[in-house]
Amino acid sequence: MKGIKFFTIGAGIGLTLALGVNSAQFIFEDFLVNQIYIPEKTFLAQISRETLSKRNLSDINIGAKSALVVKIKNSGEQVIVFEKNSNMKMPIASLTKLMTAIISLENQLLYEKIEITESMVSQQGNSGNLRIGEKITVKELLKMALVESSNDAADALAEVGGVNGRDNFINLMNLKASAIGLRSTNFSTPTGLEVENNFSSARDIANLVIFILKEYPVN
Repeated sequence: MKGIKFFTIGAGIGLTLALGVNSAQFIFEDFLVNQIYIPEKTFLAQISRETLSKRNLSDINIGAKSALVVKIKNSGEQVIVFEKNSNMKMPIASLTKLMTAIISLENQLLYEKIEITESMVSQQGNSGNLRIGEKITVKELLKMALVESSNDAADALAEVGGVNGRDNFINLMNLKASAIGLRSTNFSTPTGLEVENNFSSARDIANLVIFILKEYPVN
């Protein structure tokens, strides 16, 4: 079905992105991303309404310090519909886990089992309820990290997926950010808990999401 994709990136706005990864479906929650599919005919009917056609997007008052709305046409062309301080560097909290997931998928097998250690369950927040000694697949840890925003799960993926440990995993995150052109982004954690030196911008997050949808398209 033909449609037009919109991505809304806004600091302080919790939205949802549905993403397909291989045979698994993951739902990215508690992130600053919203993907909306609108049938093209429906969209054209909506913008023809007088209340919308006369509205100037620049006059919209958005409380977020930074925001970006990107329209992706069927041709793949990207059009910026609205932006506000889109290059401002800001802490990104759990949005960090998007890159954690990418690095995990590039370096680990979905059904590889990881044994949970004491250091992996020492993060703030207990979503996922990991227990020392249990063995969990990468696929399940990804679900915990992305759906439940489990910091322990994200840390477990980083400790094993970095080959030489957590620090190397974070280095891979930054190398990937540079490779896909995220110029205002730096990662210092796989969880997003550490605020210092862990930041990005609305524009970079939009580019990150577009990269994800290209490499791991929605089924």
